[in-house]
Amino acid sequence: MIARIWRGWTTPENADEYEELLRSIIILRIESLQVPGYQGIEVLRRQEGDEVAFVTVMHDSVGSEAFAQAVRRNRAALRDLAGDPLRMICLMVVK
Repeated sequence: MIARIWRGWTTPENADEYEELLRSIIILRIESLQVPGYQGIEVLRRQEGDEVAFVTVMHDSVGSEAFAQAVRRNRAALRDLAGDPLRMICLMVVK
């Protein structure tokens, strides 16, 4: 099992909207790719000082090249969905 981890932060005022964006748009878009090996995504949320942190953990059963290709093809679209003032860090390396 491979776990791909993304971290994002936003203000408390934007946190509910950010979580809704993750759950209703970004995750659904990822799921619509129907990539072999995809096993689901967990969303974690925590208050950190004056920001709200989000961590998503995407599970992949095979670490497939097909999965990496799908992420590469859709990374810009997913980043555009997040937009400002949200900061996102991708901890997964995709060649």
